[in-house]
Order: sequence, then C-alpha cells, then structure tokens
Amino acid sequence: MANNAELIIAAGATLAEGPVWGVQAQLLYWVDIVEHRVHAFDPHTGEQRSFAVGQYVGAAVPRQSGNLLLAVQHGFATLDLVSGQIEMIAEVEPELQDNRFNDGKCDPAGRF
Repeated sequence: MANNAELIIAAGATLAEGPVWGVQAQLLYWVDIVEHRVHAFDPHTGEQRSFAVGQYVGAAVPRQSGNLLLAVQHGFATLDLVSGQIEMIAEVEPELQDNRFNDGKCDPAGRF
C-alpha cells in the first residue's frame, strides 16, 4: 500500500513547533518560535491566519473562550483570535531576559 504525501500548508516557517488541534474551533494551531508568530489553519476552508506575537512564542493552547493561551518568552499571554490582540497575564523570571518557554500543552483537566 503506497501513501502519498500532500503539502497542505506552505507556511514557510523558520522553527515551527507545538501543533495542537482546537476541537471547539476545528482549527489546527502551531507556533513559529523564531518568527514570533502563532498560526491557525482551517482544514475545511483552507484558510490560514498568522498572528504576530512580538516575542518568542513556545506554545499555544486553546481556551474555552475560543482564544489561545500562549507561553511566550517573558511569561504567559492570551491571544484574541478575532482582534489579534496579545495581552500579557503573567511574567516569569523577568530578570532573566534570555530565558524563554519552549513547549507546553494542557492535561485532560485543562492545566497548562
């Protein structure tokens, strides 16, 4: 049985990581750490959106609100998928400017 691969998203990412399926929105999310971007892809329509975060972003996870929680270089932030607005909600080790989060997921109970 032969499997044929097909390119679905020509994202041109520098360092793409952390794919996660958003069950509620039916979207695939992932991050481009180096380019400071979060991507969202709708496999039903083929639409791809990209959001500038302004700092390294290591992980994106869906929230019940329909938006995303991000692990970014300087802590945790939310991303509003309608407006593209980023809001920092907690700084982590601000004195260590070269630190950054690399990856993260939520457990079945919703804990990051």
